[in-house]
Amino acid sequence: MPRFTDADASGWEFTPGELARTREIVERLKAIRVERAGLDAEEAALQAEAMGIAIDQMGRMPDASVYEFPVRSMAAELALATRESPRAVQGRMDRAHTLVTRFPATHAALGEGRITSRHAQVIAEAGADLDEDAVRAAFESEILPLAEKATPHRTKALAARVAEKYQPVSATVRHEEARERRGVWVEDQPDGQAGMRCGRRSSRRSSRWRRRRPRIAPRRWLRGWRRSISRCRRRCGMRRRGSGGACGWRTSRTGRRCCASAAPRT
Repeated sequence: MPRFTDADASGWEFTPGELARTREIVERLKAIRVERAGLDAEEAALQAEAMGIAIDQMGRMPDASVYEFPVRSMAAELALATRESPRAVQGRMDRAHTLVTRFPATHAALGEGRITSRHAQVIAEAGADLDEDAVRAAFESEILPLAEKATPHRTKALAARVAEKYQPVSATVRHEEARERRGVWVEDQPDGQAGMRCGRRSSRRSSRWRRRRPRIAPRRWLRGWRRSISRCRRRCGMRRRGSGGACGWRTSRTGRRCCASAAPRT
């Protein structure tokens, strides 16, 4: 395997001009990332404000509606202006409202360019179950310094670990509550198909899949081999003769092995 020490250093080292230009590129990319984070924070603030207006409109409605017409109407207005899907815009409005109202420190860090929008999203998702303002503030104060030095993927794991410390309900109790919500669901799919979802304990489901997976391919091969044997029986009159041959099948006319009589390997 080639190593840097194996290469001719004079062929790929930076020239003074290349080194200076590379530094300029790096600094400019860092500045663009900070500017983009600030714009993302401003966009989230505007989307959260639009969501707040829709929520106020829902509060003035005489009868509550599960359809949330003000929210859907506001999402349609923003989607028309930005040429995007109303459903996608409504989802972003909801996430932005959660970020701005429930995680202000994270939103401020995003506006300052210390984290990206992906960092902010995973932090908000990890702390979604924390209801108390003081608990969420403590969670933010602990995770934000870590997020500033980590990738979004790494931040997701760190945020889940930190959020677990501030959970008001223990993992055992949450597991028992989740067991009550287990079940089987059937969902309609395009082209006349349907999908079935099963909610059950992850350890049992994973272990069952690991046990079943190595058997899937051999079983499929064995079914194909048996179909070949059946075809040969119909075509050349095969009959069973004890343990003769690899699989015990021989033709009744010639007594020789059938062409499909190779026994399956175990």
